Amino acid sequence: MKFDALKDLMAFLSQAPTAWHATQQMGNRFAQQDFTPLYEEEKWDLKPEESYFVQRGGSLCAFVMPKQTPQCATILASHTDSPALKLKPHPVFIEHSLPFLRVETYGSPILATWLNRDLVIAGRVLISNGDGEVEEKLVFLESAPMLIPSLAIHLDRETNENPKKIDKQEQLCPLMGLGQGCHDPDAVFSALLSREVSHKTLLGFDLYLVPYESPRILGSDSSLLASYRLDNLVSAHAALLALLGAQKPSKETLQMAIFWNHEEIGSGTDEGASSPFFLDILKRISLSYKMGEEDFLRM
Repeated sequence: MKFDALKDLMAFLSQAPTAWHATQQMGNRFAQQDFTPLYEEEKWDLKPEESYFVQRGGSLCAFVMPKQTPQCATILASHTDSPALKLKPHPVFIEHSLPFLRVETYGSPILATWLNRDLVIAGRVLISNGDGEVEEKLVFLESAPMLIPSLAIHLDRETNENPKKIDKQEQLCPLMGLGQGCHDPDAVFSALLSREVSHKTLLGFDLYLVPYESPRILGSDSSLLASYRLDNLVSAHAALLALLGAQKPSKETLQMAIFWNHEEIGSGTDEGASSPFFLDILKRISLSYKMGEEDFLRM
């Protein structure tokens, strides 16, 4: 059967609502193609002509070792995050007996596009299991969609002629439901997460609201693709396929794809492009070939 890159992209978009879901999907694909997973805290035993990948949260780097000491490198770079609405700590609050979520903007989302659409919570949670160990779990709470409702036209008749500026703190709070009998906001949130993740203690989370609708082909000639996170998962998907499909291994060229998280907020985190993640990997590769400092800098 002929490979359909567009259908594969749509499947990738559907399975990667957050940066951590994206790197999980990429890691699975690299592993299926005989890329060996590496862990930063362990000692590496890299071998020429072998393929590897290493993940740091929402960032991932994959590479193919050349047959001989690398003289240069071909590197594809992209990012895994997108503008979104991020849940604040202790996000649930009750107002007029209704439960809402407190959120903040991540990156620079176009605020009006988040109103009146089905949204779900997705991301990662850190929990304490029954043995007292810390575990990280990815979640996509499709069982509890919600929305940020705008005011009905008969309550704001000037909304078309004189639209008001959206208040990020007051008007981007998703309505979770009617909230019959809910009095403990933290208990409401814990119960919501328990639908997908069984946990004894919730230690922390990085959770976002993401659009619920799936990627779709549009247009009378089926020439348009509509989806959340086209920026920048299209580039990430292209780099993924390029490295998997490259003629490998090369004689003297290191082949690499790097996928960074947090580009939308400036990259200045331990998973971002300004972190030492990428340079440390290059250095460890050079050490495996016993390259000197000058040879490393020349590469």
